[in-house]
Amino acid sequence: MTFESWRASEDFLKKRHNAVMIVGAGDCGLVHQVLDVERLATGEELITLKTRPSMSGLPELIVALIPERYAALVVEQYEKAASAAYRDDAESVIDRCREAASAALNAGRFEKTGDDASDAKDLGALGNFFIRQGMEVLGNAALILARWHSRGKSAERINRDTMPPSEADAEAAIALLGLIYRELHWTRG
Repeated sequence: MTFESWRASEDFLKKRHNAVMIVGAGDCGLVHQVLDVERLATGEELITLKTRPSMSGLPELIVALIPERYAALVVEQYEKAASAAYRDDAESVIDRCREAASAALNAGRFEKTGDDASDAKDLGALGNFFIRQGMEVLGNAALILARWHSRGKSAERINRDTMPPSEADAEAAIALLGLIYRELHWTRG
């Protein structure tokens, strides 16, 4: 094993707001938020990282409880969100959670109404549908995810003067996705 010293550039030290560090490579790479960088007396940098405790919000899905016609898509999107939670930046995590929520809620809507599966709705419309059905928690979780997704877009940030998605937003998106699965009764406990 070889140790290679790395020295952070002055530019990095000045602009490290919302910085992330990827440790590992390929499927083994994990994204960590950089909390602080200190220059030691030896001239080396001590980097303090925060791991994303993201998986705590995603419950285990019980595939047998998901409408059979949509189970493969729901599970595929769930797995993409779970993978993003460990490896991607905040904006990507929110995007994956939005897609997973859309797949789950479209499946839930089709099951509830018997509508044609070719009539899928976007997340905002799904949120409003579930609110009208008296499922406010489910509907509002969808609306929040839909709003966060748009915050990653430049035009939205300019027009609404919003901040870009943060690590805290990504963690909350994962928690909301877990809530959606629980509200649809597709999880253990």
